[in-house]
Amino acid sequence: MLKIMTRLVARTGKYKSRIRWSYLTSVIKGIMLKVPMMLSFLVINEFIKGTMNKDKCLYFGIAIVVSIVIEALFEHITNVLTSATGYMVFADMRMELGNHLRKLPMGYFTEGNLGKISAVLSTDMVFIEENCMAVLGELISFLISQALMIAMMFWMDIRIGVLSIIAAGAIVVVGKLMLKTTLEHSVTKQECAKKLTDAVLDFAEGIGIIKSYNILGERSKKLSDNFKESCDKSIEFELDYSPWARALWITHGIGTAIVVGAAVYLTMNGEIPYVYMLGILLFALDLFVPIKSFYGQIARLTVTSACLDRIDNLFKATELDDNGALVIPESSDSADCEIEYDNVTFGYTDTDVLKNVSFKVNKGEMVALVGPSGGGKSTIASLLTRFWDVDTGAIKVRGQNIKDVPL
Repeated sequence: MLKIMTRLVARTGKYKSRIRWSYLTSVIKGIMLKVPMMLSFLVINEFIKGTMNKDKCLYFGIAIVVSIVIEALFEHITNVLTSATGYMVFADMRMELGNHLRKLPMGYFTEGNLGKISAVLSTDMVFIEENCMAVLGELISFLISQALMIAMMFWMDIRIGVLSIIAAGAIVVVGKLMLKTTLEHSVTKQECAKKLTDAVLDFAEGIGIIKSYNILGERSKKLSDNFKESCDKSIEFELDYSPWARALWITHGIGTAIVVGAAVYLTMNGEIPYVYMLGILLFALDLFVPIKSFYGQIARLTVTSACLDRIDNLFKATELDDNGALVIPESSDSADCEIEYDNVTFGYTDTDVLKNVSFKVNKGEMVALVGPSGGGKSTIASLLTRFWDVDTGAIKVRGQNIKDVPL
């Protein structure tokens, strides 16, 4: 999980310092979150000892209010540093992606990648910016809170502290097994989302042809099958995930019960003061909540890994070479050809559409390209405008290779 968090923070770029500051505010928030409970224990202790008075009540009340205000303040600061940063990061990333897509060959958009692009923009980026960025601060807060709770148990009684660590360790083991299941399903769920988006776009874009040729049933079945597959995979994930989620809750409950039972037993045997037992009971209700919440929240980060993989793959798509610095010569009245295809070979996939095509078009001349559908006539025109780049050979305008001219 640390790897996923590090990877997510690495994508924040120039906003990385905001995330690092959020760690500090999260630590303060995590401490302040438990201060009211600690003060409540001191209040109970004062009442039992009979030393509570009006002034102490006032001071304790003020301290509790101040701690709550500070916790709320740093909660707000943390949210600004994480959630707001998430929106800024992905706003910039969308602009960067738009610039990247502008430089891709047209072939990229006809190879079934529209669904991938749509899924990245409408699913992956939205999921991370709305869910995962805010989680980063909360995870730190949960860990600090859990450490404070266990430290209090050790302060009450070292045996209770040891039991608390053992119970927390059991929760960690169950949590890791739960996360393993989530990771195994995250890639499958993301792939289903892509396929479903592809199917919806394909159906929507072809609705005119579908109705014209009366193939609505056939195309609707393909779309319905994708919806059903997405539904089945989601249910399969829940069926695999739910037992581990229940196990996490049960382990949390058993751990809490063991700590409380041990505290009662030790108190009845006179081994710890009665007030400490009350303090343990007070803390026990919230003793393992931070670590349980930690794994509940971090489960969302497992999907983040698959989201980042798809985003990275989209950015890795090869752009058209745009290193050219030359210019196309001005038109002249000479007899030199305007356009020349010099031994051009090109294929959209592994199969060549054009093989060693060569011809010239002189100034003032009209050349007709004649051939069957799919023979490469439109491809020849598309290559001239660099919607794609040739595999081998060269296309020249007034003698200048168009690859050596800026896009």
